[in-house]
Amino acid sequence: MLGAGLRGGLGLADPEYESQGPPGEAGRRPGVKFLASTLLSNDPALSSRGEHERLRATVDLAVWAERTGYDGFGVGERRNPAFLSSSPAVLLSHIAARTETIRLFTTVTVLSLNDPVRVAEDYAMLDHLSDGRLEMIIGKGNDEPSLKLFGARQEEQWDRLAEAYELLRLLRGLGGGLVNGQPVAARGGVPPGAVTDVRERRTGGWGHARSCPIGIGARARNLVKAESRSERGGEVQSVARAGRLLTQVVDAPEGLSLTELAAGTALNISTVHRLLRTLCSQGLLCRDPVTERFLPGPVLLRLGRRSLVAAGLPEAVEVLRTLVEHTGETASVGVRDGQDVTVGLTVPSPAAFRYHAAPGQREQLRASALGLAILAFGAPLPEGSGEYGELLTVQFRGYAVHDPPDQPGLRSVAAPLITSGSAVTVAVEVRGPQARIGDDRLEEVARAVVTAAGALQELPLSLLLG
Repeated sequence: MLGAGLRGGLGLADPEYESQGPPGEAGRRPGVKFLASTLLSNDPALSSRGEHERLRATVDLAVWAERTGYDGFGVGERRNPAFLSSSPAVLLSHIAARTETIRLFTTVTVLSLNDPVRVAEDYAMLDHLSDGRLEMIIGKGNDEPSLKLFGARQEEQWDRLAEAYELLRLLRGLGGGLVNGQPVAARGGVPPGAVTDVRERRTGGWGHARSCPIGIGARARNLVKAESRSERGGEVQSVARAGRLLTQVVDAPEGLSLTELAAGTALNISTVHRLLRTLCSQGLLCRDPVTERFLPGPVLLRLGRRSLVAAGLPEAVEVLRTLVEHTGETASVGVRDGQDVTVGLTVPSPAAFRYHAAPGQREQLRASALGLAILAFGAPLPEGSGEYGELLTVQFRGYAVHDPPDQPGLRSVAAPLITSGSAVTVAVEVRGPQARIGDDRLEEVARAVVTAAGALQELPLSLLLG
C-alpha cells in the first residue's frame, strides 16, 4: 500500500521525528508524512513470482520508497497462507541494512499473539541497527488462521493485548527491565532470566529503542484507555485475576491443575499460566512436583495464620472448647453462604459416640439449627410462609432447635452471633445424640450455647468467616 496521512492518524507522536523534516523532496507541507506499507500478498492470482522473489521485491520496494522521498516504510504481520509477512522484524532488519534514512514501521505488530519480551528484544535490536528509525504500531489482530495457530480464542484477544501491552510498555520505559531491583517480567509471568538477558545483551541499555514510539491502532487505543480508566477506578485487572486464582486454589483441598484453574476462572490458559508462575515465584502458591497441582504456598499460609490470629481464632477455639466441656457435645461455628451455611470452626466432643463436623461442611439454611438461627435473626421474617411460626419461636427463645428428619436420633441447638449495625450471618451450635440432649437438658444446653454466642460476638470473627 502506498499512501499519505497525518501522523496523528496513525496514533504516533514523536516531536523529534517531526523536527527532522522529510528525507526527500524539500518544501513539503510540515506535518504531512508519506508512508508505504505492505502485507506481502501471496495470492498467485496477483503475481506469478515465488516467495523468494516476492520477499526480495519487498526490500527493493523499500529502497525505492526511500529514494522517491517517502518518509516511512511499513511491514504488517500475518500468519496466513495468503501472506508472507509472518516475521516483520527480520524483514525490517534487512530493509534497515539496505536503507539509510527512511523510518521503519510495524503495521501492525500483533501483540496479542506475541511474547512481549520477545517483541521487546527483537525490536530494540532492530532500532539499534537502524540508528533509531523504528516506530512500532501495535494491534489486536483479527486473523482466524493465526488464532488457531496459537491456540487462542477471539474473545480472549483484547485481554491478551492489554496484558502484553502493559509488559511491553514497562520493558520499553525501564531500560534494564527492572523495577526496584526485581525483573519486570515477573509481573506478567515471563521467566525473570529472559528480561535479565535482554539487559545484558544490549550494551548501554535500550539506546535508541528507549525513545522508540509505540503507536496504538485505533481500536486498540480504545482498549488501552479503557484499561487505564478501570485501574484508576480502583481495580487492577491482573490483581483481580490473581485473586480469582487464589480463591480457586484455597477452596480446593487437593489443589487444582492448570486446566482446571483456567476452566474455573474462565481465563485463557496462557494468562493463567503466567499468573500462576508469578504467584509461585512470590510464594503465594506452590506446585506439587508429583501431581503438578497448585496448592497454597508458604507466604499464603503465613498470611492465613496471621489472619486467624487477628480474627481471634485462638479465643474462638477456647470458647468452643468451654462449650464442649459444659455440654459434652461437638460445638461448631457456621457462616451463611447464600442459601447454605458453612462450618468455619469446630471442636469435637470427647465422647466415643459423637457427631463429626468438618470445616467447609455445607448444609441448607433451613435444614440445620445454625441456618434457622441465622434466618430468624438475620432479616425480616417471611410472613405467611410455612416457616414463619418456627422462626418466630426461634426469635422468642433466642435459640434454634433442629431434629433432622433424615438423621433420626440427632439434635442440634444453635444461637446467633448478633453484632450492632450488621445483619446476622454467623451462629454457634452444639450437635449430638438426642439421648444426651433430651428435653430434660434442652434449657441447660441452650443457655450454654447462648453464652458462647455472646462471647464469640465480641471477637472480630468477620475477618475469619465473613
